[in-house]
Amino acid sequence: MELQRLVITDPTHVARARRVVLRSAAGVLSGEERDDLALVVSELGSNILAHGGGGELLLGVEDSGVEVLALDWGPGMADIRVSLSDGVSQRPGLGGIGLGAVLRQSLHVELWSKPGLGSVVRARLGQPASAIVYTVAARHRRSCGDALAWENTPWGRRVVAVDMAGQGADIALLSRELVQSVRGRWRMDPGRHIEALHQTLRAQKLQASAVVIDLDRAGQVRLCGTADHRVWVDGGPCTLSQGTLGVAVDAAVVELPWRQSLAICSDGVGGVPIDGSPALRAARSLWGAGSRDDLSVGVFLKE
Repeated sequence: MELQRLVITDPTHVARARRVVLRSAAGVLSGEERDDLALVVSELGSNILAHGGGGELLLGVEDSGVEVLALDWGPGMADIRVSLSDGVSQRPGLGGIGLGAVLRQSLHVELWSKPGLGSVVRARLGQPASAIVYTVAARHRRSCGDALAWENTPWGRRVVAVDMAGQGADIALLSRELVQSVRGRWRMDPGRHIEALHQTLRAQKLQASAVVIDLDRAGQVRLCGTADHRVWVDGGPCTLSQGTLGVAVDAAVVELPWRQSLAICSDGVGGVPIDGSPALRAARSLWGAGSRDDLSVGVFLKE
């Protein structure tokens, strides 16, 4: 899911976020669900202003539903359960109904906060997400040059990530084309896919980082890719080969056992937390990332 980043520093930004997400969700949610979405965006944006001193809303729309991530770097919440109750506010004179309303109007709500650091709220409307993949463009860019996708296979799931050198709409299109070239070709192992991507980029004099991962539901991970991406299997880091596709790359395949989860992110993300649900782990990794680079993160649980 590609997320649109909207900076929230004054009330007009909240109104714009509401218009943007309602327009995008017109063909996905019912009229009643869009009313709920408008309230969720309004309350989360207002909370960012009131309690976080400003922050960001990340808005994503896919066929099955809509995601709203609220990120701030304010004082945080001392007790999350209390903060979700109506009538509670971190600041005197405020009504404190926002998070309670978000909880009631959303299919699913998750919240992380730490006093002195800030907060992350993730709200979803529509249908549940079958896997968590987020991409977001660098600040002041409209298109994300990172592409991260997955597909079901006869043995489990395949994950493909590409991070092109550069930013902008043309780079974003190339990243998506490279990811799509792998989809549906599940008989090829990850190393052969990486070598094919490498040759394609070399012919076009382009450079990228990429990873192809096969997640076997029986408990085996097979992956190949470059170290600009980072991968954690069951919370432990996985060593990827050095090199850059289009220049020089080692297409050796790494095989590892896995029991529970796999996380992958591009080099703009500092790390993926090991605790919490997949969605909240991914959202928190974006909260902790910088905004000058395109970002991508995916968290997958064993089926």
